[in-house]
This record gives sequence, structure tokens and C-alpha cells, in this order.
Amino acid sequence: MIDRHGTVDILVNNAGGGGKIAPLIELSDDEIEQCVAQNLTGALFGCRRIAPILKEKGGGVIVNISTVAAHQAWPGWGVYGGAKAGLNHVSKSLYSELRSHGVRVTTFSPSWGATQFDGAAGLTPRDQETAALCIQPDEIGLMVADLCALPAHLWVQETILWPMVQEVSPL
Repeated sequence: MIDRHGTVDILVNNAGGGGKIAPLIELSDDEIEQCVAQNLTGALFGCRRIAPILKEKGGGVIVNISTVAAHQAWPGWGVYGGAKAGLNHVSKSLYSELRSHGVRVTTFSPSWGATQFDGAAGLTPRDQETAALCIQPDEIGLMVADLCALPAHLWVQETILWPMVQEVSPL
């Protein structure tokens, strides 16, 4: 992108995946390492590469895609949620490092999305009726676009998005 356009204004760290969602004691070292690499390390590498460019140009936006699992504690979700909670913390720290240079760093934490996450994580996929009421990919895209389109003097620390079909108790 930089080679083609000469600069970058926005980084959206959207890579990630649950890996195997299971209790910690049932995961292998490799499964733990892969989950952390997918959900934290890769985003850190992206931020490290793009942040200096945004800092030098005096503005831009970094959106790190996290998850509600970084805020909620459900059985089996500890490694995935822990990696994303780390991403949330790094996002806050990076914002504090870059704010004076006009760079906004935000975290977007959606919950149930109509994606392939469940199957890839070894979970039972939702039925079609429920999946239709989950957060749709284009809705996630619109939320990210809205975060990036805010005036440069405004910042959203984090957005948490829940589908109404998902009951969470306690919240």
C-alpha cells in the first residue's frame, strides 16, 4: 500500500482467530502459542511497523480488533480472551505514546459475528436463524469505518458491540 500510494492513514488489525477454544489444561503448548501469535503478536508487529509512519506524518488511526472475550470470563476462552485483553492493553499504551502526534488508537470488540469463527475454533456452529441475528461482516466494516471517520480531535478508546440475540449475564 505504501509503495503504491506513498503513505498510510489507517491500520486495521483484523487478523486473529480463536484457535481451539478449550480449558487451558486441555491445550497443548503449540495451541497456546499459536493463539497468542494470531491474536496478539501479529497485531503488535503491524502496530510497530505502521505507528512510526503515522507519528511522522502527524496523524492517523489504528483500529485493533479485539473481542468481548477480553472482558468476559467464560470457561475455555481464557487463552483467546487473554491474548485479546493483552491487545486491549497495548492499544491503550500505544495511544498514550502517540496521542501527542495526532495518532488515535482504538479497540473494537465485537461479540457473536456471522463468521466462520465457531467452526474454526472447534465450537458448534450457530443455527441459521441465530446466525442471521449475529453481527454481520458488513456491520463490523461500517463500525470500523465510522471509528476512522471521526474528526481528528475525537478519540474512542474502545467500542464493544453485542448482538441483541446474545444474552450475557452478568454483563
